[in-house]
Amino acid sequence: MCSALRRLMWLQPLLPGLRLPRVWRDLRTATTASAHGLKVGAYVAISGAVPAAYNGTVQVLSVPSATTFTFTPVSVPSGNATTQGTTGAAKEQDVALPVKIIEMQMGNSKTVSYDSATGFATWNDSGNAAVILL
Repeated sequence: MCSALRRLMWLQPLLPGLRLPRVWRDLRTATTASAHGLKVGAYVAISGAVPAAYNGTVQVLSVPSATTFTFTPVSVPSGNATTQGTTGAAKEQDVALPVKIIEMQMGNSKTVSYDSATGFATWNDSGNAAVILL
C-alpha cells in the first residue's frame, strides 16, 4: 500500500435501497486521484471527509479498479461525502484483527525471561497459559 496521502472523491452506495447485512448495505466506493496500489484486506486510514462518519481506519473490501476501492465506513454516514478526504497508511494500533479464541489451556507452556545484563535466559513454569486463536 502506498503511504502517500491521496485525495478522494466519494460515490453513492453501490446497492441503494436493498435490505442487506450492514457490511453490504453501507458499502461505499472511494475514488483516488491516482493509482492506489491497495489489495483486498488492506487497511486504510481516511481523514478529512465530511460527514465525519467516513473518517477512520477501514478495511478494503474490493478493488474494482486501480483508482477505486470499496469499504464499509466506521459508522453509518448521514449521506454521501460532501468534502474530499485523504487516505494514508493505517496505524497498527488502529486495526482490530478478526480473532476468535477457540481454546485456552493452563500449564502447558513456558515463558522465557531474558536478562540483558548477564545474557542469560530463564524458563518460567508457573502462572502461564496458552491461548489458541483462530
